[in-house]
Amino acid sequence: MIDNKPLIGVAIATHNRKKILRECIEAINHNKYCNTTICVVDDGSNDGTWEMLNHNFPEIVSIKGDGSLWWGGATNEAIKACLNLNCEHIILLNDDCIIQRDTISKFIKCSESFPGVVITTVALDIDHPDKIWWAGSTWGPINFFPFVWLIRQKYPHDTPISELPNFPYNTSEFTGRATFIPRSVFESAGLIDAKFFPQYGSDNDFSLRVTTSGGRAIVDPNNRVLLYAEEAGQNIDGSLLSLPIRFFKLMFYRKHGEAARFWWYVLKRHAPWYAVIPSYVFILTLTFLRVFKILPIIYQFIGKK
Repeated sequence: MIDNKPLIGVAIATHNRKKILRECIEAINHNKYCNTTICVVDDGSNDGTWEMLNHNFPEIVSIKGDGSLWWGGATNEAIKACLNLNCEHIILLNDDCIIQRDTISKFIKCSESFPGVVITTVALDIDHPDKIWWAGSTWGPINFFPFVWLIRQKYPHDTPISELPNFPYNTSEFTGRATFIPRSVFESAGLIDAKFFPQYGSDNDFSLRVTTSGGRAIVDPNNRVLLYAEEAGQNIDGSLLSLPIRFFKLMFYRKHGEAARFWWYVLKRHAPWYAVIPSYVFILTLTFLRVFKILPIIYQFIGKK
């Protein structure tokens, strides 16, 4: 352990993704920052993930779940393990994200200018690393419609990375795609709400709890990670005949997004009372249009923030 460097914990939840999890861990092990500990919660995988963790990475903290934790619960267990090890900062990292060799060092350097602030990266599709997958979000009413509140991306999918600024900027939301969180944030905001947001949206809710209660989160556009976008969930690709099935799964199946449940609880918790119903109807309509590949038109209507 290097005494003059803070201990950084990396919290990872995984389920049946042995191959990309191994690549994710190997990327962490090859980073330039040497005072890092990894905590992985395997929530009931049956593809050999647990055996791989113990055989190939005996030095990391591995916790075995029974399949009932989902992403929220498994991530909480990984966070708690990092906190119990007295990590000063914790990086939330999805197993489908590949950090760069200088990712953690850039987090440390940025945190010196922004102490106590949550710092997140720009996610790039690993197959198209010149295009933005995610680079920050805005929460609030859309233009000219104060009764409709949304989380919307500052930079839509496939925006060239050349459009990013050179300096950190605020974001209302952060995700599990490599986000650097000071210990003090968990001490004040608590953990992820895995009861109401067991799978999708638990990071969205947690981030809004932080940023709407006096906390701050920023995107460092010079710190980027690669994402296996096809593994990110909520895949809506497929044949025209299967559209109704895909829409139903996206709305109600936990493995595919559970959008109807997620948006209802997010809006009830974070939107003004007068915006809950109109926002919910608008978002469900937006989800329908997304399945039918009309989302770019909606982005033009809303406008970037």
